[in-house]
Amino acid sequence: MANKSAVISLAYSPFFRNMFIKKGMSNSLVRRFVAGEQLRDALVVTKELQAEKILAVIDFLMEDVTNDEDVARAMDQYQEVIRALSTFYAESNVTVKLTSLGLKLSAEKAVENLRVLLADAMNRGGMLIRVDTAGSALVDETLGIVRSLFQEFNNVGAVVQANLRRSDADVANLIADGISVRLVSGNTEESPAVAFTRPQDIDANYRKLLFNLLESGTHVSIATHDVKMIQVAKMFVKQHGIAMEQFEFEMLYGMARELPPKLAKEGYTVRVSVPFGAAWYPYFTDRLADNPDNTGLIGSLFKG
Repeated sequence: MANKSAVISLAYSPFFRNMFIKKGMSNSLVRRFVAGEQLRDALVVTKELQAEKILAVIDFLMEDVTNDEDVARAMDQYQEVIRALSTFYAESNVTVKLTSLGLKLSAEKAVENLRVLLADAMNRGGMLIRVDTAGSALVDETLGIVRSLFQEFNNVGAVVQANLRRSDADVANLIADGISVRLVSGNTEESPAVAFTRPQDIDANYRKLLFNLLESGTHVSIATHDVKMIQVAKMFVKQHGIAMEQFEFEMLYGMARELPPKLAKEGYTVRVSVPFGAAWYPYFTDRLADNPDNTGLIGSLFKG
């Protein structure tokens, strides 16, 4: 397997970056992980997933937000996503990043914008909006905003990263509030001071947090492509008589592609995160680096 940092370095070299950006969605490797640049591309994938009894969560990809105009564009896009999904795919979810809503400009601006989106989604059937976290630096602020707005809107959900040492306390707080949680492994590039860095330690904490969430009755989205972790989850819910409605499995579009339909056929609720947007390249390189077969993928870089 190629080293993750080496894959990212290669993908960000001027030659490869220019090659991919030039070909864009005409490259089959890009299309494996990204639905497209437009919302309609994500809706096509959502329809295909629905045909296999798989639900979607839509993830809008955009550049770093640095001004009010960027925030306004993000809000317009998120609202368009909510309108389209509520009309055609009401069981879908939306992932929102507070940085896209202006968090780095003003916490108050991000809170008010998220409030607008939650109210819109609530009025259109109560669609869940999951607030993503990117690394450890903004976790405090992000979860604080989620917990605060949950007092007004029960259609807001949180994301917890199992690699962070603080996540045990965060999960306890979210359980106490009754907030839905998406449990992810997290960024392996975090500092050892704030995060577990060995894969076995991250896995152990993931299991611990998952069991706590399942036993608490809190709805949890088990976001993993790890077959062993999925099997652990399946055995736990069976042994403890946990209702199927209390959890779902979630995976990224293009990753472990055989798992979502397999789990859906077994009767589990399965959701796939479907990304779209013009700023797809950073997301794409992360998927290249995360893929366990990235050595083989690198060999296909020159194919269309």
